[in-house]
Amino acid sequence: MLDFPRWKRLTIFIGLAIMIALAIPSFFSQSAREKWPSWIPKPAINLGLDLAGGSYLLLEGDTSGVAQARIVQMSEQVRSEMRRDPRIEIGDISVQ
Repeated sequence: MLDFPRWKRLTIFIGLAIMIALAIPSFFSQSAREKWPSWIPKPAINLGLDLAGGSYLLLEGDTSGVAQARIVQMSEQVRSEMRRDPRIEIGDISVQ
């Protein structure tokens, strides 16, 4: 097991306690922080969108015209293939 000197452990624990004390205001609302005594730090950590609740973005696609557009596209493909080679062989028909 690692054996760290007592002064290093004490420094780490004191630093950790200070960091926790400075982070505590972030867990309370602004109105609650205003009621605290003056010796308690009031500034909170400015949280980004992901930690502050984020934003909800809803994207929708207009699917009403998709089927009709796909049918038009397929009919154009069939028309161009029929113009290129009007003879249809049974072996060439496939389902996608």
